[in-house]
Amino acid sequence: MQWLWEYFGKQSNSFVVTVALILTVIIGVINHFTSKELSFLVFYIIPVFMGTWFIGTWAGVVLSVCCAITWAFANNVFNHSYDHAYIPYWNFTMYAGFLIATTYYLKLLKKSQEQERQVASTDFMTRAVSRRYFLELAESEIDRARRYTHPFTAVYIDIDNFKTINDTFGHDIGDELLLRVVATIKEQIRSSDIIARLGGDEFMIFFPETGAEMAIAAIEKVKKVLLLAMSKNNWPVTFSFGMVTFATPPWSVDHMIKLTDDLMYEGKKAGKNMIKHTVYRS
Repeated sequence: MQWLWEYFGKQSNSFVVTVALILTVIIGVINHFTSKELSFLVFYIIPVFMGTWFIGTWAGVVLSVCCAITWAFANNVFNHSYDHAYIPYWNFTMYAGFLIATTYYLKLLKKSQEQERQVASTDFMTRAVSRRYFLELAESEIDRARRYTHPFTAVYIDIDNFKTINDTFGHDIGDELLLRVVATIKEQIRSSDIIARLGGDEFMIFFPETGAEMAIAAIEKVKKVLLLAMSKNNWPVTFSFGMVTFATPPWSVDHMIKLTDDLMYEGKKAGKNMIKHTVYRS
């Protein structure tokens, strides 16, 4: 079912509405030729759910009305004989109202789920992508690179002498520094690029579909702007970068992180504050 969920999530609004309306008609036809003693309420919720979840509240409301009308005609509600003339209209209104109320609660459920996903995917302090969510994103990007044979670049970043900041200025200043680092990097990279906090003062930038030349230019600019931001605040830190352009995809996300991490430590051992780069071909 996960693949079906992802499939509809990628489709246009008109496609989802069309499928939902076709489903409504099918349910109505089955409802019409089935015993009137059987309730079809739960089945009409399916197209309402599709519209609300994948498009929005307005689509859910429209589909709720369509489902209520379909239900009414399928059950001959307006042609049936009742004790009072207003009863079929009352039943129709109650049915439509129930489906519209369902739309409202679906909206609240989706909003709650999105908030939970946002909390889980974002590092609480720096607002960078969390390590756990980054692993998921990176795995997806590696699979995409494997399918389309596009290169990508991953950069491991470590803040040199960060411990000195905490020991000298306190952890509040250390936290402020980390926030400034992430904010500065976000200003210099594309919206499609990913900045993630792997832990402590270690970060990773992921450049999808980016070769060596473009990535090197981007990281040199990032480094320059970062050092300027640190200097303005009199923070005595520099940055070590381990940068790998993957002409062919790595075996796994862990393999990618290890290659960039090892390269970053080579730079640290060689004197810190430098960019170490290589191209990976399996």
